[in-house]
Order: sequence, then C-alpha cells, then structure tokens
Amino acid sequence: MASSNSLALIMDNAAADVKVWMANVSDDIWNIFKVMEIVPAYKDSIFLTIDDATRQRLRGWRTITTSSSRAS
Repeated sequence: MASSNSLALIMDNAAADVKVWMANVSDDIWNIFKVMEIVPAYKDSIFLTIDDATRQRLRGWRTITTSSSRAS
C-alpha cells in the first residue's frame, strides 16, 4: 500500500485518471474497501461497497477523501 504523509492510496486507476486516498488507514480497514466499478462516462464517481458489519465498525469515521489527478 502506497502512502503520502498520513494518507494511504487505496486506488490509483491511471486509465480513468482517478486516485482515491484514505487518511490514517490501517491494513485491516484498507482490506475492507474494494473499488467495484469506475464508469467511464462518470469518471468522477467511484462506487465502493461496504457491508453492514463494516459500516457498524466505521461508524463516526470522517476520514475518507477522494481526489482526482486531473486538473480542474
């Protein structure tokens, strides 16, 4: 898992020019998040799945961030 400062890069899709980062992520939490789909027409949208048990474990987290390497 690559990291930058306290951010962990959890997905880097060069073809879609999208990166997803999570702050202060542990290996356990990192393994929970799986990128399911990037729709080319909606490159700014990334669809993640989180099961109910995981949602309970992550309750209160506000550290998930997304960024794109594209210039605005």
